[in-house]
Amino acid sequence: MNKNQWLSGRVLFFVSLVAKLTIIVGYPLLAGAFDIRAVFKNDSQFFSVLFDGDVASSTVATTSVMTLNAGTPSVFGLFSAMDNSRMVYGQATSGVISIGDTLTASSSIRDTSTNANGTVTAQTILPAISIATVRGGLGSNNLDEFLMIYNNMNAVYTASGTLYLHSISGANVDRVVPLVFTTSSIPDHGFFLISSGIGYSGSVQSDAYYVTSTDLFATSSATIYINTTSTPRVNIIDKIEWGTSAKITTSTNATSTFANTLATTTLVNGTVLVRKAGTASTATTMASGGSEANKGYSYNIRSNSADFVLLNTSQTPVIKNSASPKEFPFGGGQSDTTSPTVIGSFPAGMDGEMVPTDLNFIGFSFSEPVNPSTVGTTTVSLVVQGQNTNLCSSVTYSNMSNFGPPGQCNIPSGT
Repeated sequence: MNKNQWLSGRVLFFVSLVAKLTIIVGYPLLAGAFDIRAVFKNDSQFFSVLFDGDVASSTVATTSVMTLNAGTPSVFGLFSAMDNSRMVYGQATSGVISIGDTLTASSSIRDTSTNANGTVTAQTILPAISIATVRGGLGSNNLDEFLMIYNNMNAVYTASGTLYLHSISGANVDRVVPLVFTTSSIPDHGFFLISSGIGYSGSVQSDAYYVTSTDLFATSSATIYINTTSTPRVNIIDKIEWGTSAKITTSTNATSTFANTLATTTLVNGTVLVRKAGTASTATTMASGGSEANKGYSYNIRSNSADFVLLNTSQTPVIKNSASPKEFPFGGGQSDTTSPTVIGSFPAGMDGEMVPTDLNFIGFSFSEPVNPSTVGTTTVSLVVQGQNTNLCSSVTYSNMSNFGPPGQCNIPSGT
């Protein structure tokens, strides 16, 4: 995943793809099939739609091909990801995009082979969180197991009461696993650790645990998924499976689908399944000390065989919880300890620069993603030299902006 900047005239245009969920390459498309895999909330203004094929960008050039809810909020713009031919991003004109809202896409959206989108019913918007790591046991202790979740949104996700863990046994019995939450939420671009309350021996404290003597992550076969309800197979956010055949390929309410693949055939004690940070990630790069061990876990084409790598017993996973540093795939692989800085503004204040007389905002951007809730009139000010009055009537910021400066200091008319 990349941060992209472009300069048009003297307008600095900053695009941060922090909330981008997937990097899609090399996944085979069934002939004649073109459908939506899932729709995700990236933040309060942005959403993303993942298809199972390469989207013809010309067919998403108008906002009328996608509708949020019954039209509220309206869709302001759509654009194809620069490095992700199967993902379409959208921005709402006003209002707030919420988990549980719906999006309807038109059949006029086509793939690059001219197949029409076949998913024309309303799709439930899911949180952009994913299963990052699973260990099925350690040594002779089958219950020394854990599951780690990564939040790829630009917003905190409240887990308690909205995140449910399900397990499907070899007998195809689907049951919800009761969780005891010690932490209620998952930080944006942060982690959440779920473990066995009986057998887990790790030094990193769990954010939630389950109390059962049942080996949920059995060596031979297991299906684990997370969703937003205790009702089985509804609103499935993510899943991981190993064994001989996949049990989950879709939510029963058809809000998301998965490729019919497995992460591995067996998960013996001491081995760990880890979601990749990027398309080229390997077990070596994702293990402790690897170049991508701290670059987030955002590679997700909803195909277990392509999304995960298997660490062997000599490779150590990096166990993280909600107190661990936030991570971004475009980072250097280590924790981000640098402070954000302002890297540009519009107008730029250059000699001879032409500025519209009816401009109602001053634009700006930072050197890295920031928490939008910390950007406001108390932290950003526009003043006349020698004076102290803040001319910003309001301030907005979106790390996912693709239609202008990510930060805008709105100024009253006539200022």
